[in-house]
Amino acid sequence: MGQPKGSLYERWGSLKSYNKYYNLAKFLEILRDLRVLRGLIVTMKNKKNVLFVCIGNSCRSQMAEGYARAWGAEIMDASSAGTYAIGFINDPVIEVMREEGIDIYGGHPKQITRDMVEEADLVIALGGDPERFFPDLLRDKLITWPTPDPFGDSLERTREIRDMIKTRISDLIIDLADLGNGE
Repeated sequence: MGQPKGSLYERWGSLKSYNKYYNLAKFLEILRDLRVLRGLIVTMKNKKNVLFVCIGNSCRSQMAEGYARAWGAEIMDASSAGTYAIGFINDPVIEVMREEGIDIYGGHPKQITRDMVEEADLVIALGGDPERFFPDLLRDKLITWPTPDPFGDSLERTREIRDMIKTRISDLIIDLADLGNGE
């Protein structure tokens, strides 16, 4: 008995040559479909509170939060902050995220606080050295992703940094889903 055209089985079979899936968002959608089918979707009670941190909360951490909210909402509550937050999100960052179908225009930079760090299950530093501010709180929850700061860089360089963050976020989503399912 054959599978219906366009079925999840057919989509999964074609992942073997996933170069057809040049769009990472589509690939993650398929992974999400598979997790639902297998009963592996993480329940709301297992969601992780993830805080992304950089210096100004105007570039890197805003992109990470945008991807995490768009792609990982069922497994994490994402937020972002800066160690020295500035008053605006960098326009090229807004533009390159719109290219991905993610609108971060309405966001605003936030200064990292002790409460944010206490509430987070995981703090991911893309820059900004948050351990200088809260070393006692970050002992078991800090992950560092060294990431260049695109502030003032060209649109092309901002895209390259966005793509680095995109890859890390997709890996994080898979890792958190596996952790939430006891793997």
